[in-house]
Amino acid sequence: MTEKDVFVIVYNAMSLVFIRNLPEGSILVKAIKLILTSDWVLLSLLGISTALLSFGMDAVSDKLITENYLLIVHSKFILNLSNKYILKYLLWVAWPIFLASASILWTHFLSKNAIGSGIPEVKTILLGSDIKGFLTSRALLATSFGLCLAVGSGLPVGKEGPFVHIACIIAKLLLSLPLYKQFRKNKSFLRDTLSAACAVGVSSTFAAPIGGVLFSIEVTAIYFPVRNYWRGFFAAVSGSIVFRFFAFWFADERTITAVFTTKFDRFPYDAQELLVFLLIGAFSGLFAALFICLHAKVVELPKTLNFFSVKDLKIANFLYSLLIVIVISSLKFPHLLGPYMGLPSKEVIDQLFDEHSLAQQDIWKSPNIFASLFLYFLLHFVFTAFSVSLPFPAGVFVPVFTIGATFGRLVGEIMLALFPNGIHSDEEIGNIIPGGYAVVGAAAFSAAVTHTISTSVVVFELTGQITHIIPVMLAVLIADGLAHALKPSFYESMIKLKKLSYLPSISGFYKGHHKSAGEVMRKVEFYIDENATIKHISYLLQNSSLLDYPLVTSNSLNLIGTITRQALENVIKLKVKRPLKNDYRSYCNETDEMLSSESVIERSINSDDDIFNETLDLSLVEIDDAPISITTSTPLLKIHQLFGVMNVTEIYVTNCATLIGVITLDELASVIKN
Repeated sequence: MTEKDVFVIVYNAMSLVFIRNLPEGSILVKAIKLILTSDWVLLSLLGISTALLSFGMDAVSDKLITENYLLIVHSKFILNLSNKYILKYLLWVAWPIFLASASILWTHFLSKNAIGSGIPEVKTILLGSDIKGFLTSRALLATSFGLCLAVGSGLPVGKEGPFVHIACIIAKLLLSLPLYKQFRKNKSFLRDTLSAACAVGVSSTFAAPIGGVLFSIEVTAIYFPVRNYWRGFFAAVSGSIVFRFFAFWFADERTITAVFTTKFDRFPYDAQELLVFLLIGAFSGLFAALFICLHAKVVELPKTLNFFSVKDLKIANFLYSLLIVIVISSLKFPHLLGPYMGLPSKEVIDQLFDEHSLAQQDIWKSPNIFASLFLYFLLHFVFTAFSVSLPFPAGVFVPVFTIGATFGRLVGEIMLALFPNGIHSDEEIGNIIPGGYAVVGAAAFSAAVTHTISTSVVVFELTGQITHIIPVMLAVLIADGLAHALKPSFYESMIKLKKLSYLPSISGFYKGHHKSAGEVMRKVEFYIDENATIKHISYLLQNSSLLDYPLVTSNSLNLIGTITRQALENVIKLKVKRPLKNDYRSYCNETDEMLSSESVIERSINSDDDIFNETLDLSLVEIDDAPISITTSTPLLKIHQLFGVMNVTEIYVTNCATLIGVITLDELASVIKN
């Protein structure tokens, strides 16, 4: 059963059962269909279904984490046994090994597209590229279940990136319902819906609709159409409301509150503390550049070193992943370095955001709060770089958010130790609130790693307070600006490591602004003459791997349009399998392609049948007669805008309508980088 079959069954059960009992053609039927096919209903379904899945996955992963922690730390059965520390250690390490291994194997065998954050691939898709199998039900199952296991293992991984992936899959599957069949071939509508799904994925993770929309725009879009703004907000608000309502109904919440509620004073900082907040932003930018560099090295590490001398790279990579899990879980053992190392991330963030000193909590006192915070910051800095590189679904926002909060809290505790009675200013005393420093550090470091200003808005929605709006904004701006100058964002770094198609951003200060299309284009090697034969097209397909081929006139090579590779292969299959049947469209509807493309092309080339020497009947194929084309004098900045706005992977260069060259997305990116 395919994903389409599943969604058609759900659709029939929920909507058609009611509609079919009404008279055909009645006003009520038309009104119901009009409502069900509206943007509002589609976006509501997207937000609600994503939020329900997010809440369920949170419940599962939280249960896996807390049960393991409570079993090891507070189990009376284990406490009464001899050699309890050895047994506790073995159980503590065995749990993440089992869950991480299950997540890796599940992801590997079901869909490798679920590996990693998912945001780099979504950004590539929104630019017009296609990643086979990325938005399918198999990828949905692999990502959702694999993410539960990965987060439940206790490793420092988040869920915001994979959940953006999940939301985009849900959006794609919703569009496969019979209700929305008129939108399936509308690439612009699909792109707008996927863009809204990105906002839903973030808002359903943090219950932050405003920050979720802004964050999704910053990390996925080069140019964002304003007409799509309301879609993102409506879907994000729908998802975040449902997400928090379920927390209120089923998770012992007193009311609908922020995820990490803070209770800072009305005047939580003195003006003189702004200098310290600026320093937190500067160091966060430096640490973010170091983190991205470390992560890139970690990703390349298994490719350069074979730790186990195993010939099979798949087994070697699996053993390497297990080694990483064992080392991290061993160092997180509560009875080794301190009980704070084994705390779940949510509990750690709650304690770091507390307005009182951590000296009042025994869990951070060994050997002292400064050493404990520094050790937690240093180890989780390294742990996160290794964990998010493992082959399972893993987001990076929550881990770097925690790292930044730890660094900010360390600075706050130092300030509290230096000024225990507060800072005197104009005969008034401003109390030091170390939790405020943690909020600033979390916002600054996560903003620097992801290169997003909207992280500040996410922090305000997460904490439910905007008392630190000025220090947060200042620290975020400094951290983001410094990180921009030193390294690409985490997501851009992953795009480069995965060698995905990508369009780098350029500013008005770009040195190559004087270049034109004639200087960066390359000559068109493969094109289709309007009088080309089937055999000639077969040779063309065999010797190239383009997805679209330009169609030109015979004499002047004027650009007529483009034809997809799939359409050309289907025409050749039609000639091979049914040479006497000319109705190509009915053939496609009658049967699936039973022959592989390679065998069909090979057969048409080697055949002496006159049918393959016939000229291609252009009425059999769908021609895009409006491809994006420019002249040789078009400036590079305008070309960049066309790629970003039109979301295409190639632009043709013409001179008086004559095709003379082509510029691809990858080639433009290479020109900009160089």
